Amino acid sequence: MKTGLEGALSMLGLARRGGRVVSGDRAVLAACKSGQAQVILLARDASENTRRRFREAAARAGVAVQEVGDKVRFGEALGQSPRAVVAVTHRGFAKAVVERLASQPAGRPGGGEESLESD
Repeated sequence: MKTGLEGALSMLGLARRGGRVVSGDRAVLAACKSGQAQVILLARDASENTRRRFREAAARAGVAVQEVGDKVRFGEALGQSPRAVVAVTHRGFAKAVVERLASQPAGRPGGGEESLESD
């Protein structure tokens, strides 16, 4: 099993194929407002305005945020163009992504800010 950022990106690809991921500004904001977003992943190279806007939206919705990776890698993992923000809408996939990010080897960048608590 892949761990760290690579494992999380691999899990994102699986979740996308299962229809359990939304990406892009409008789709992620809609998922937050509707209560579907379980975790939000923000690219570290997203603009400060984008990161602030989604941290605020996530806080209002009570959703964990992880700032990891970059836009190109998110896009590659999803089979799409570069993406600054991604939301996982399935609790199981969200937990798996967060667990893989938490297993990031020491000294390597890619960890996030918050964790997803289990029920």
